[in-house]
Amino acid sequence: MNIKEKTYAEKLLKRIFIGSQLNGLEFGVGPGSIKVFFIHQHPMESQPLTLFLNMESKWTVFADTLELTQEIPIRSEEEMYQWIIDMRRKKVIDVSLGEETPHLLIHFEHGKILYVNGKHDQ
Repeated sequence: MNIKEKTYAEKLLKRIFIGSQLNGLEFGVGPGSIKVFFIHQHPMESQPLTLFLNMESKWTVFADTLELTQEIPIRSEEEMYQWIIDMRRKKVIDVSLGEETPHLLIHFEHGKILYVNGKHDQ
């Protein structure tokens, strides 16, 4: 991904996600696969906007950006789902993409970061 594509994608993701709240989850087909729901109540709209993030690659929750250089640790499904449950109704304050690979990082108001791996061998 070149810098122009990254900048455009980040602007779009910020516009869509910032201000939304993580509001629910749906279990995916395989282990670690999950669909996360965000609700964005825009003051100009009569109905809230529902955003869906389908995470089929590796993902985790970090407490701060220093941990992003680490490998994604192997965790049980129950532990991973509990992270999402603990983040319910937390507001998104920033969204970013990885520097060289389009990893998705969703930053929440309480300091946690939802990290979705954007690298794939194929």
